[in-house]
Amino acid sequence: MEAHEQTKKQNLTASNNYFDENEIEFERVTQLFNKRFTLVNNELYSLPKLNSIFKYPLWSVPELQELKKELNGVKNCLNNYDLDKWQLHTKLRNSAKNVIPRLKSNIQPELLTQAWCKFHEIVSSFPLIPLDYIWRNDNYFKSIHLCEAPGAFVTSLNHWLQTNVPDMHWDWTAMTLNPYYEGNSVSTMIDDDRFIRHTLDYWYFGEDNTGNIMTLNNFTGLIKHSVPHKDIFLVTADGSVDCADVPAEQESVLTHLHFCETLAALHLLAAGGSFLLKIFTMFECNTICLLYLLACCFTNVSITKPATSKEGNSEVYVVCTNFKRPVNITSYLEKLKEYYECDPKTAIFNESDIPRYFIEKIINCSNFFKTHQCSVIQNNIDTFNNYNYDAFLSMRQIQRSVADKYIKDYKIRKLGKDEEIIGNAIMSLKPANFNPCKVSMQGSYNERCEKQHLAYFDRMESFYKDIEKVEIYLSHNDIKKVSYLFEK
Repeated sequence: MEAHEQTKKQNLTASNNYFDENEIEFERVTQLFNKRFTLVNNELYSLPKLNSIFKYPLWSVPELQELKKELNGVKNCLNNYDLDKWQLHTKLRNSAKNVIPRLKSNIQPELLTQAWCKFHEIVSSFPLIPLDYIWRNDNYFKSIHLCEAPGAFVTSLNHWLQTNVPDMHWDWTAMTLNPYYEGNSVSTMIDDDRFIRHTLDYWYFGEDNTGNIMTLNNFTGLIKHSVPHKDIFLVTADGSVDCADVPAEQESVLTHLHFCETLAALHLLAAGGSFLLKIFTMFECNTICLLYLLACCFTNVSITKPATSKEGNSEVYVVCTNFKRPVNITSYLEKLKEYYECDPKTAIFNESDIPRYFIEKIINCSNFFKTHQCSVIQNNIDTFNNYNYDAFLSMRQIQRSVADKYIKDYKIRKLGKDEEIIGNAIMSLKPANFNPCKVSMQGSYNERCEKQHLAYFDRMESFYKDIEKVEIYLSHNDIKKVSYLFEK
């Protein structure tokens, strides 16, 4: 009898543990798909006076600077980790790791990348496409995509439109750093031009052919190129630059790019349109000012981190819907345009121009995303040198559940050949602009910093050792060509 009771208790405990594990997994997956914060929901905010623009020194919010300090404190724990090994570890522990393989196997989207997945998630979760306005506009929809290379936002949007509103007349223009312009630094160029090559008529590279949105002539050229046509109801801006050498100041490095992208969107959009902007953190005053400007111009503004965005980074997206086009916005944009190229070291608005209520929302929003990011980084640190088989199995199950939920919730189906923009048959070909030399950043962040202070000959020796580690990937045909040259 006692043995029976003991077995019964063990079975009950095992059953409870099973349900506890399932509940934890469900909560983890649900939380991953709900990392969003509403900044504006029909509130009325007023634009500051024109004469206050860029007239005051940079200011700071103590609570936000404390959050920045806490986040950088956790990120600094990674400074001694070898970057390649750390990236491999976090890739294996990425909760959304199975999404791309599952889509590639079952759906075969055109130009499938992580950016494709992020955009499809956002456009499926927010009213980013203002259908009512578009239907009143002869069912015609035009979108502009800034910093778009290699083109995954465009192909992802096409996939969503073909699935949800296939009868819509859609036109698009994309702008990005020109991969064919020799004056552009190779380090800033994409190595995949398959989509661009076959859709060149839809790409605008500016008056100087660089594709740099931060040049005033290119900005005004984009406006002239786009506005004469029918109303524009969506602008996306997915720009970034490599901040690996200044990870603690990523936001400050990118502030002016975000300013240029925002100004372009506000010039281009028709009333009722939407704007999607990638940013990182919200600790500095000019990011707060940009968000307040958007709060004054759109009915709804939310910050979201897609489930398919890498959990340990600071990347988030600002989703702005229903552009109100304030009556005095034209004079505002003209004034802001005066500072388009100069990247002034003053604040866009004075702190007193922004309601404290709005700043408190920014504080709560920043804390929300900082807490998530720190938790993920700390968890990755804890598991880096401490392999746990049960934790591994648990993560595998979460990765399967995330992929299941992604495909089910967003109703992703396979497109027919006539629904694709250029087709997977073409996209499967090797990029003409492909760079076969892949150079990874060697060692840890602290080791790279130390190299900057080496004596001249020591630095040359270190550089030589790094060159030895460069890996060159050659196809079978490339190897035959190289062999032929040596034979001659």
